[in-house]
Parts: sequence; structure tokens; C-alpha cells
Amino acid sequence: MAEDESDDHSVDPLLTSRHVGPLARKRAEEEYRERIEDEAREARRQTKRSRGTAKGKEPVTQSVPGQPLLAMPPAPQHPEEGGSPPLLVSKQGTRLRLKPPVRPGSAERDPGSSANHRPPSPLSPIMTPPDDHSSHYLPGPYNANGAQAPVLVPPPASPPPLSEVQRHAKPKRLKAHTVTSKNFNIPTVPRDKKGRPLLPLNVGIMTVVNLGEVCMREHFHTERYIFPVGYEVTRRYQSTIDPHNEVVYHCSILDGGDGPKFQIVASDVPDRPMIAGTATGAWSSIVKQANAIRNRQHSNSVSGPDFFGLSQNTIKRLIQELPNADRLRDYVWQHIVEGGR
Repeated sequence: MAEDESDDHSVDPLLTSRHVGPLARKRAEEEYRERIEDEAREARRQTKRSRGTAKGKEPVTQSVPGQPLLAMPPAPQHPEEGGSPPLLVSKQGTRLRLKPPVRPGSAERDPGSSANHRPPSPLSPIMTPPDDHSSHYLPGPYNANGAQAPVLVPPPASPPPLSEVQRHAKPKRLKAHTVTSKNFNIPTVPRDKKGRPLLPLNVGIMTVVNLGEVCMREHFHTERYIFPVGYEVTRRYQSTIDPHNEVVYHCSILDGGDGPKFQIVASDVPDRPMIAGTATGAWSSIVKQANAIRNRQHSNSVSGPDFFGLSQNTIKRLIQELPNADRLRDYVWQHIVEGGR
């Protein structure tokens, strides 16, 4: 009987039980919030009724009999959402602050601890790394103390430093692969009664001996040039065995099966032809030998198509007149007008 008399029947037994489950606590919190919201709404109605006409005067809410304390707007917020605790006004007009409920799962604070004691923030200065090597923290799940545990995210990897050669190296120049069709004028070409050019034909320092035949197979033409099989020209250039003489070089294009073969035969060494898979490769070897016997420190760079006469507009026009030249897939046709001004 003594135990029954000491019980406080105004206290919900679910909140004082040691075996309160999460559902019971959640239901108790919802009932508490509903009660606070009802009191706040009633307080707002009472405030509107008793508000004075003078501006700047702070209204005082009159309490309702049987209701000692009234909550003032704004309505209380959930503890997780932050914000100030709800404001209460007593019958005498004294303002009070209502302590928000403790979040479920969080540990009770020590009553003897300081009132301003708060758990350290996950991003407190103690845990925050220096700015030079900053790592990123993400909010983690709640720990046993009700604070969010930080999750460390490593910083992004920085690229390796450039070497001394890379810092001073010039950027590579992009090669322009686009070939456009242009208009050119050339002198009149001497022809026979059927309109065929009279060979041999002198074109600058080149002498065209044979125009050859257009091959439709792959690698026998590019966007810029056509490599007819049987094409022959002659020209003069420095000897590779006599540093004081120039000789005639006979240049021809052969059928190499999977592609053209470029052959160069010097008149002073006819038994040692130079054959390469490209016109530049064949002529680079000739230029290198000619510079070596003359002790020249040149780069030995050369344009093979130029030395073969394939870049001459007159020779281009004559090659374009060959049968099947207009059927080549990759070659960009050039508009060359004979006898134009």
C-alpha cells in the first residue's frame, strides 16, 4: 500500500519503465509533440485577442484556467532539426524555456557536468587537418554518445610533378591532314594530235619520261599524291661518290605488291640502286650520302614527293588525266587549268 501511495499517477508508466522499447518511446515523443503544438495554437489565438493597439508593446498571454503554462509561437521543432526550445509564459507573464527532450539512443548527461558542456564536433579544430594536406570528412552514423562519427575520405591524388625536360619542352604541333581542292594555272603542255602529252617533257628541273598507269589498289595513292606504276622522271643532283660533281638520277615507281616501291638509280653508280617503301625514304639516303662526303652538317631532311616531281602542278595535271584517276577513293582532286593566266 505504501508503494501505491508513492506512485505519481500523472507520469506515464511507459516512460519510467526500465524495459521501454523503441516503439513506446517513439509514441511518447509523438504525443508530446502533439500536445505542445496544441498549446502553441491556443497560445496564438489568445495572443491575437489580447494584443494591444500600440506598436512596439510586447504582448502578454493570459493563461486559461486549468492550464498554468502556454507555449508561444513559433511551434517547437524536432531536436534533430535544431532551433531554440519552445517559449513558455506563466500566469505572471514570466518567460520560461522548455528543455527539449533527449534524442532516443543518446546517453544521459552527467548532472554534475557544466551546463555549457557539449560533445566535440566531428569537425573540431583538434580533428581538422591542415589546409595544405586537407582531407575531406563526411558525417557518419550516430555513435553511443549521440554525436555523428566522422568518416575520413582521402584527398584526390595529385599528378606527379613535371620533369625539367617536360617543363621546357614545346608542345607538339598538330599535323594538318585536311587537303582541300584548289585551282591552279599551268603553262600549255605540248601534245600530239590525239591530245596525249609529248614525252619526254621538261618540267622545271624534272624530265618526265613516262607517266605510268594508275593502280586501284590500296597504298598506291594518298589524299595529296597519286603513285602510278611505271612512272619515270630524271633530274640532276649531287653525286654520292664525287664531292665535286652532279649526276643524273633516274627515279621510278615500281609495283611492290602490297604498295609502291620507289627506286633511284644514280648515273655514276648504276649497279647500286636505292629502293625504299616511300619516296622520302629513298631520297633521304641519297641526300645523307651526298652531305657526308662533303662534310656538311645538314639535317638531311627532304621531301620525297618533291624530289620525284609529284608535287609539280603540271605533272599532277598529267597524272590526273590518266585512266581511272578519277575513281581513286582518297585522292582530293585538284582543278588545274592548262594555259590559264
